[in-house]
Amino acid sequence: MDINKLTTQLNGTQAARENTKNAGVSSTGDAKPNVSDKVTLEGYQFKKNEVLFAKSEFDKQSQAAFDKVKALKVQLNEFNQASAESAEKAAATKLGQTINSPDVWESIARKMLDG
Repeated sequence: MDINKLTTQLNGTQAARENTKNAGVSSTGDAKPNVSDKVTLEGYQFKKNEVLFAKSEFDKQSQAAFDKVKALKVQLNEFNQASAESAEKAAATKLGQTINSPDVWESIARKMLDG
């Protein structure tokens, strides 16, 4: 059934004429409609949207990793400057405390044994 061939039950009132004009059909009904009742997805670019989403997620992960590297680089520079002065100052830095932590050494030993 074609949606453009449906008749209204309003007996030719002004509302029926306006509806047919809005649908792209003349009041006599002999002109071709300007619109179609078919649904197409040809214009919708699924692949492009997936690529954009993947790129967005990749950028988020890259930025998070870059921020972690920057924080570690700051800690390393602080540790290097402190170690140039003395071993006690190096041990007092955050990286120095992590290096000298027994939990870290235990974790390293377990990884070596499991290895």
